[in-house]
Amino acid sequence: MRYLKVFTDFAEAIEPLSEAERGRLFTAMLQYASTGETAELKGAERFVWPTAKQNIDRTRVEAERNAACGSKGGRPKKPAETDLNRKKPAETDLNRKKPAETDLNRKKADKDKDKDKDNIIPPISPNGDIVPLEGERPRKHKYGEYKNVLLTDDEFEKLKAEYADYLDRIERLSSYIASTGKTYKSHYATIRNWARADAEKGRDNGARQTSSPQRNAEETPRYGTWL
Repeated sequence: MRYLKVFTDFAEAIEPLSEAERGRLFTAMLQYASTGETAELKGAERFVWPTAKQNIDRTRVEAERNAACGSKGGRPKKPAETDLNRKKPAETDLNRKKPAETDLNRKKADKDKDKDKDNIIPPISPNGDIVPLEGERPRKHKYGEYKNVLLTDDEFEKLKAEYADYLDRIERLSSYIASTGKTYKSHYATIRNWARADAEKGRDNGARQTSSPQRNAEETPRYGTWL
């Protein structure tokens, strides 16, 4: 073998040795790598020699294997890459080639979108109302003296059909919100809740004929007062 391969971690093994012992060790390593003969070592370097010899033997086997491959021509060369033998990457959503957009396929895509819209069936709520599709909330309008009662057209029509005094009920909520600053998630639901509470209170008052005006004033519902 015409060279000596030494790894840097070998420095840890020879660290305890003196300069003279290191010199004798490396001389013996060179001799063994070149001729295969083992030198006679008498100092502390003889304890490191087995490791050094094992590394040299491993390097020699590796060199002989590489030489054998070289005599057989080595690893075969890859053929020149052409359009025919070039390996194509696996097709994914990212590298899939999209067809060129033209007026014809653009119109077809728009027509398919319109067809999908026509096929959408709006869901129906438990009370029979059509629930607006996502992004299509019905517009609410402002009612009441203070323009702070918000109702959709459908909600307004329901109140109008259900209560003869629907305008008074809207004004009652408008005044109550303006005077207290309270907020409600649904003004339509609030008006109906107040109406239900008023009806229950009317039944209670009819059963208690002995109630006084003072007592009635103290039992004004927390929902607000009629204006």
